Amino acid sequence: SIFNGLRDLSKAISHDSLEYAHGYQFGRGDHAHAQLKSLRNDIAGINLFGQDVEATVPGGGWARAETLTATLLALHVLELDIAPALSLGAEALPEGRGNVITVGDYRIVDESYNANPASMLGALESFCHTWGEGKTLVLGEMLELGEQSPKFHADILAKACQLVPKEAVFCVGEGFQAAADALSTQWFPAADTSLLQAIRESARKAPTIFVKGSNMVFWANKFVAKLKAYLEE
Repeated sequence: SIFNGLRDLSKAISHDSLEYAHGYQFGRGDHAHAQLKSLRNDIAGINLFGQDVEATVPGGGWARAETLTATLLALHVLELDIAPALSLGAEALPEGRGNVITVGDYRIVDESYNANPASMLGALESFCHTWGEGKTLVLGEMLELGEQSPKFHADILAKACQLVPKEAVFCVGEGFQAAADALSTQWFPAADTSLLQAIRESARKAPTIFVKGSNMVFWANKFVAKLKAYLEE
């Protein structure tokens, strides 16, 4: 539907999995004009119209690597220099999109700006691959998912409990309540003081804290700033 308002579709860019008939495609498939071929230590190997390039992926992870692949494709199609996009630093990450906040011995990986099932799964896997032992997961509900909401939340929570010990997983919001009950994980109706206390207790053993949820759960309430202040006390 994004493309419906365009008169000229010759420069439309879409993921190759959509098999869109117009413009150019990015993704991991062999027929993509910009193909993400590898990701090692946050360095993506990308084939761009037959040319192999390497690019640093700020924040790491396959999801961000695909976004960077799309960026390189857009720059190429617009006949702009791709060089600046090959060596992006951590400052390229906006707040709430995976930036890391250090508080003494604690680290907060702030993914609080928003969440959907795909971005939640991608961010979880990237976080657990990037950081070593001692991880705390704080998962806010994903809003506006309709009838499939219970399944999406159950799937995400099951994955989280595979990645870290169950006692280091905290769920927030009504969307996660049934799944949390089923898996016996800690659940909180809202991101309040009781949640801050529980996170601080967990973080003494698991000091790298991942926070992600829909905008209204954490971001709108400035929860990460409150968590940072709480850990500083």
